[in-house]
Amino acid sequence: MIRRGGTLSYRSCLLSDTPVYAANVFAAEGDCVLKYVSALTGDYNADVTVNVYLLKPGATSPTDGVLVDSTSETFVLTETAA
Repeated sequence: MIRRGGTLSYRSCLLSDTPVYAANVFAAEGDCVLKYVSALTGDYNADVTVNVYLLKPGATSPTDGVLVDSTSETFVLTETAA
C-alpha cells in the first residue's frame, strides 16, 4: 500500500539503529518542476537520503518506477544544551 499525503510519525524508532523509510506519494495535475524537498530526523548526526521517483501506472510501491533524482545530507549536531 502506498501512503498518499499526510505526515508520517516514527516516534517508536527514534532510539533505534534501524533505518527508517517513509514515502509521500502525490499526483501532479500536469507538467511541473519539483523545486524543493524536505526531510526530518529524530536523531543527531543522522544521514538522510531523499529519492524522487516517477512512478509507473498502477504502482504498488513508492519505488516502483524510475529514479529521477537523489540527494543525501548528514544532519550534524552543532551545539549542545547546557
